[in-house]
Amino acid sequence: MKKFIVFVVVALLSAAVWAGATHVVGGQVESRYTSLLEEYGQWGPFSQASQSFHRGFLSSRAETVLEMRVPKTPSPDDLDPGVEPVRMVLEHTLRNGPFPLGRGPDGKLSLAPAMVVIETRLVRITPGGDELEKLLANAPVLRNSLALSTVGFNGSLTSQLLIPPFENVIEGAQVTWGGFTSEFKLGAGQKTLDGTFAMPKLAVSGPDGEIVWSGFGGQCDLVEALPRLYLGRSEVRFGEVEMTFPDEESGEGKTLKMNGFEVLQESGLNGLLVYFNQRLKVDDVMVEGKTYGPGVFDIEARNLDGEVLSEFQGKVQDVYLNAGSIDPEELALRVLPLYSQLVGDLLEGNPEIGISRLHFATPMGEVEGSFLMKFAGQAGLTPENPFALLQALDAWADLSLDESLAHAIMAGRVTDQLEEARDLGQAPAYSDEEIAQMAEKQAKDRVEALLAGNFMVREGKRIKASATFNGGELVVNGVTRPLF
Repeated sequence: MKKFIVFVVVALLSAAVWAGATHVVGGQVESRYTSLLEEYGQWGPFSQASQSFHRGFLSSRAETVLEMRVPKTPSPDDLDPGVEPVRMVLEHTLRNGPFPLGRGPDGKLSLAPAMVVIETRLVRITPGGDELEKLLANAPVLRNSLALSTVGFNGSLTSQLLIPPFENVIEGAQVTWGGFTSEFKLGAGQKTLDGTFAMPKLAVSGPDGEIVWSGFGGQCDLVEALPRLYLGRSEVRFGEVEMTFPDEESGEGKTLKMNGFEVLQESGLNGLLVYFNQRLKVDDVMVEGKTYGPGVFDIEARNLDGEVLSEFQGKVQDVYLNAGSIDPEELALRVLPLYSQLVGDLLEGNPEIGISRLHFATPMGEVEGSFLMKFAGQAGLTPENPFALLQALDAWADLSLDESLAHAIMAGRVTDQLEEARDLGQAPAYSDEEIAQMAEKQAKDRVEALLAGNFMVREGKRIKASATFNGGELVVNGVTRPLF
């Protein structure tokens, strides 16, 4: 009996402590929620305001209004129609810590310790969101999309997004959407960011053709190496995509298929200098029965001033923070000058950038290549001063391809030129067969001219070129060439 009484007392005390902690944390959550809205209520073309907050014991409910200012669709009579507001009302269910009770997107019950778990759903759209309302009318299941955010006691944030799949006819096309999921974790102090995302499938079939895509997925593992500058590893892998569309002239169906496209990226910091590697890879691309690939494109950069990149990130963030709308043209006009300034600032160091490997296979042959550019850093180097850039540049390049591919490339260019001249009446009305014969002969002559001029050299069935540039002097296959 004594043991039972002790157990009951301990259980009651534990419940009281849990209840008290839940009440205290609930008050902290409300206070933090209010302060965050005050601090981040306005972010460029986005604004968010509280519509209601109802605090409960185990959980609280709140509604916020998210407003976006988007460009209106221009009409023939009004090419600058301005912007219009789109308002979305979001409902938040805040489950109070220290042990918020509830189920995650996977349906599993959780009591993991956290300050708060926030479920966010779209409730309604106020006038101004006609296009979004139309999408939701065609796919009402999208209203069940769920965002789940978990705030830890150390300030970390885990965010999960679940957009459900659907299948419906939209504007005359059969659309199958496999849904979308993501999970990202922002570490304490926003010093780390890692996560995954995936879209399993997308298929669209209509009068203009068909697209069947087995989706994409990716992940990242990043660290804030300098303020606002996140470096680390990331990857995106695209599934097989097949497109069928009618030929404009014959009306017959054409098919394009791509497999195994990947984008892999790695970056880091050596002292205050950033290095960056990116690989673009494709297994194969099939066009009208012909197979192209595999292909690899490796880009690398070294000695990039990390503090300059960090400052650039802050300036870009300010552009979006002060933007009046999400008009892409308006944003581009504000951001492009920053890129010009970024290049000039980076050139004050000793940056290196190049392609360490280019490889691509085609039915006509293969191509291999690489190049590297190094700049002797100094103040005043800008893209607007090309002569100074050339004096500071040290570069080399190598290119090798099958001669059959070189002939095919030349023949394609000549064919385009002859067809354009024929269509403009600047050349006789040659038939397609005559143009093909003329293009073949001219392509052969042009390749031989390059070989005769030592711009290319022949090695077996391949032709190659090697070039260096240093101190304003260009050397191609061992022969100095004038720049102008």
